[in-house]
Amino acid sequence: MDLYKSYPMYLVLDILKYILDSIYIPMKYKISLSRINRSVFRFISEKYVNSLTIEELDIRFIQMVDQSHLKNQQCLLKTVKKLIIQPAFLERIGIDVVEELEKLSVNTHVLYMKYHHPSRRFPIRLSRLHQPNLRHLVLDYVIEIPSFSKDVTSETFPPIEYLEVSIHSATEITPLLNLLDILQPTLKKFKLTVNFREQVEQLKSYLINYKCDQMEVFNISNGHGQPGIYSNLILSQVHSLIWLPPIYTKSKLILNLLKENNVLTSLDIYIYDQQDLETLFYLSNQKPNLKQLNLTLMANFQVNDLQVFKYIECLTIDCHYEMLLNMLLAYTNPKLHKCPFRQLSICIGQQLIAPLIVFIESEQSLLLKYLDLSILDSNVLHYDKLSVALSKHPTLTSLSVYFSELIDNYSIFDNLGASTSLDYITIAYNHSVKSTYYFTQTHPKPPFMQVSQNHRTYLFIRNGIHYQSESILDSIVNKLKFF
Repeated sequence: MDLYKSYPMYLVLDILKYILDSIYIPMKYKISLSRINRSVFRFISEKYVNSLTIEELDIRFIQMVDQSHLKNQQCLLKTVKKLIIQPAFLERIGIDVVEELEKLSVNTHVLYMKYHHPSRRFPIRLSRLHQPNLRHLVLDYVIEIPSFSKDVTSETFPPIEYLEVSIHSATEITPLLNLLDILQPTLKKFKLTVNFREQVEQLKSYLINYKCDQMEVFNISNGHGQPGIYSNLILSQVHSLIWLPPIYTKSKLILNLLKENNVLTSLDIYIYDQQDLETLFYLSNQKPNLKQLNLTLMANFQVNDLQVFKYIECLTIDCHYEMLLNMLLAYTNPKLHKCPFRQLSICIGQQLIAPLIVFIESEQSLLLKYLDLSILDSNVLHYDKLSVALSKHPTLTSLSVYFSELIDNYSIFDNLGASTSLDYITIAYNHSVKSTYYFTQTHPKPPFMQVSQNHRTYLFIRNGIHYQSESILDSIVNKLKFF
């Protein structure tokens, strides 16, 4: 079959993008698609193979990258859009290394500076002249260097929109504040990890007044990944944040922010009392932009059976089974708002099998594409019935199952081969589960075939992955026919 006489190239590239963007398809297979023709080779090279990691600041290595990869017609790496510099040591960096790094980074959008120790030596000069396309900067240390001095202006510094920083001592505060001053006109997202406790008042006083109600992400945390003493800083961005980090003991603070914010798209919250849960239902149903919710309920609350989320498309919920049972049954009520779930992540046991089946079989679940199940009980009946319900679901594309322990019934996989929509099955299990036991008991049946393994996580894809060129073409054609 001559694929390119049957379909226009723009359509082929759209299907390729669908495959290349998939988190399930192995990278080896994605790269193999570059053999199709020169147009596809250039497309994959520009859009997907553009990351470089440098672990040794040696001129010979950098020149080898240039000659053997960037200038090699047969190599996919042609442009470095993501550059990761993580040398073990930053000593004796010659001007030749600095100049070569500047050449490499001229098209870089994302730059990581990862160090194993603080140093005043800096391997690259940051300027709009050298990195005009740089938008995302990640720093392990904020070093006192000319690039962050007050002499540098926002007109000469790269137009950074996203800054991620870790600082490890109070001596880094002043250069960090200088950098934030420089980035005021362009910065939209800021993540800061403060790995010390002393002399932070200057930092807090500065951040509470920094670009008020202009930042989309403003995540300030301590060395344990928690906002801690910095949690109140988010109130300076109450109207602009689109994402919030989890703040374990500050549910009322988050709910107050949610009340005032109309642009938030993702929320991670821990609920400790009945009133806060009811407030969350009410507020989230007034916020059509809020699409993703990670919800942890710290107690078993008595909630009205008719409470549902009207706009949440991706829900991860950790709660007592009675709460989840009521929620699933509420969504099967045809008089209520249509269920918007595209992705649902829940823990299930014996008590939830029946209501989950009812939900899966109802018209309210017709938008569901991704289902993540954590199986907690060792003795559970009716997995075979759940397997049948999943196999008949018309839109379910991906199923992920996590086993916390050995169980007696693995029939959840028995009927999945009959599904016309399911393409991916991911199986993960606790470290206590023997891998040999896993293979003899939980292996999904054909047409699903294992394509990858990462520690105790196994990925199965319908019909597997084949690397012959004709199979690649057939795969694309099948995707075209599907769409």
